[in-house]
Amino acid sequence: MSYCIYDINGVLLRISNNIPIKNILEKITITNDLGYFENMISMYQDIFKEVAEVAINQKNVVTNKLFKTLIEYIEDNYSDPSMSLKTLSSEFSLSDKYISFFFKEKTGCNFSEYVENLRLNKAIELMRDTNLTINEIRERVGYTTSNTFYKAFRRKFGISPSVWIELNRGAGA
Repeated sequence: MSYCIYDINGVLLRISNNIPIKNILEKITITNDLGYFENMISMYQDIFKEVAEVAINQKNVVTNKLFKTLIEYIEDNYSDPSMSLKTLSSEFSLSDKYISFFFKEKTGCNFSEYVENLRLNKAIELMRDTNLTINEIRERVGYTTSNTFYKAFRRKFGISPSVWIELNRGAGA
């Protein structure tokens, strides 16, 4: 039984090198001083629950940082017509399937929907705040063809870009 306790304590000490757990040495020492098996099991359960909570928090910090980095990259590069999952995959050395799943999990929409919404919202800003032509705006927000831009715009806003301009340009809409 004492070998098992030493093994468990060794595992906890190795874990504590990678995960900051408060007072783990005192907890382990206290556990060794307890002579009752039930108390030792309870103590180990508490320690492992704390380990799990810290590990989950660290994972959340890492995934939130990754998400923030991905969003910043997309916002900096949305006007590049070649922006795609493969672009992100290559840039961040992650699989496109992982990025797709991760993105859907974090935003509730898929990557292409997110990029399309970003591009169209930027197009609205440019239509409202500049006198650029629709084709100039289309190019600035990353659409290579007018047809694709018009279809996406109509799908999201229910009207064509030219009608939107007539109704809203300069109005601060």
